[in-house]
Amino acid sequence: EMCLNVERVMTMFSEELRQLDKNTVLYMIDEMQDEITKMGNQLKEKEEALQQKDEALQEKDEALRKNRLEQKKDREEIEVLRRRIAELEGRM
Repeated sequence: EMCLNVERVMTMFSEELRQLDKNTVLYMIDEMQDEITKMGNQLKEKEEALQQKDEALQEKDEALRKNRLEQKKDREEIEVLRRRIAELEGRM
């Protein structure tokens, strides 16, 4: 009878260990899922920051392009004025 009780106790103990292992695995899965969610949120924040930086760069590129066009027009106007001055000086 003692052996039967020990066997029954061992069976109960084994069942408890199986349940404990299952709960541990589920807990670890939940922890990993939380970590994945956290990393996903961090990635979104970084993507948004990168998008803002891209937009700022595009704005700066556009401003630079406009500045270069203005410089080109200014150089052309200076060249026209130099020619006029040369013409006027040639007439004198």
